[in-house]
This record gives sequence, structure tokens and C-alpha cells, in this order.
Amino acid sequence: MNIASPILNYTSKVKAKINRIIADKDIIGNDNVRGSIYRNIFKGFIRTVNTQESGPYVSGDFPAVGAPFADNQNIYLHFRLPYNINADSKMFWLKIRGYCFGGSQIIDTTAVGYSYAVTKQLLNTQVSSVQTAELYADTNGNVVLSILFPSIYYVTLEVDSMMVGNGTPIKHGMLQVKYSKSNRVVF
Repeated sequence: MNIASPILNYTSKVKAKINRIIADKDIIGNDNVRGSIYRNIFKGFIRTVNTQESGPYVSGDFPAVGAPFADNQNIYLHFRLPYNINADSKMFWLKIRGYCFGGSQIIDTTAVGYSYAVTKQLLNTQVSSVQTAELYADTNGNVVLSILFPSIYYVTLEVDSMMVGNGTPIKHGMLQVKYSKSNRVVF
């Protein structure tokens, strides 16, 4: 009798169960159920200045800054959602929280809207934010949330989403970010 086969089968089942637990740990509610919250779909830290320890630095989901800004003042973070007004008719809800040290601000932004492919518009939008924030569709039709930070000297934040209306879950890895001195960019 070969006992290795049942052990391997059991090990595979345990690994699959552990992987499911890990995948579900940031879901409040049930996956693919309206009203469920998807926690930590984007999180990280950005520092745009030189310190005694090192130069500009990012961690988590933030992309590298690339060329440094002449100053750290009035920088927009643009979050590209996984929807496009030319192709997707989906509702969305995002909540962004954190700390903008250089701007002495709480980061607290909630954004909702509807990417409506039928008329190629972004409809029924509302943004509530401590920072100046705006939802827009770029020239390629991508749905984008821009948030103006008075300083990105040190910024730490995290983003949650909720599956609303006819929307689909927005999960970790589905947001893209660009930095800019302009209130609008093209992805």
C-alpha cells in the first residue's frame, strides 16, 4: 500500500484551505456579494525627501516616484480604477484613509460613481474628502480618482472598496497609481 498518495492528497487539501483563508482575510462579508467590503486593496507609504537614512522611498503598492519633484508641494495621486467608460457599465465605492504628515492632514476620502458605457459617461459621482479630490474619465476613458496632497513629504494610506449595485469587486492589485503636479493625467 502506498501511503504517500493519501498524505499528498491531504496536504494539497490543507494548502488549498489555507490559501482560501489568506485570500478571504481582507473581505468583510462574502466574496461577490453586494455590500461586502474588500479591505487593503491598495496600501503603502511614500516619502519623497532625502533623510539621514536614505533618499526618496516607497513601500507597499506605491510605484517608484521616478524623477523627483522640484518640491513636495501640491502633488496629485491619481488612482486608476479597473473601469473604462467606453466598455464598462459598473458602479463603484472606494474609501481611502491615512495620514499626510507633511500636510498635517488626516486622509479621509470616499468616492462613488457609475462608469456608464451606454453613453460613455461617468455618472452619479460624489466625492467626500478632507483633501481636494475629483473623479474623472481620462481621454482613453479610464475612470480615475485624483487626490491633491499639499505635501507628500510622508504619506501613508490604505484603500478599501465595496461591491455596490451592479459593480464588481475591486480587489488588491486592480488599482494603478500615477503622481503628478496636474489634476488630470492619462493612463
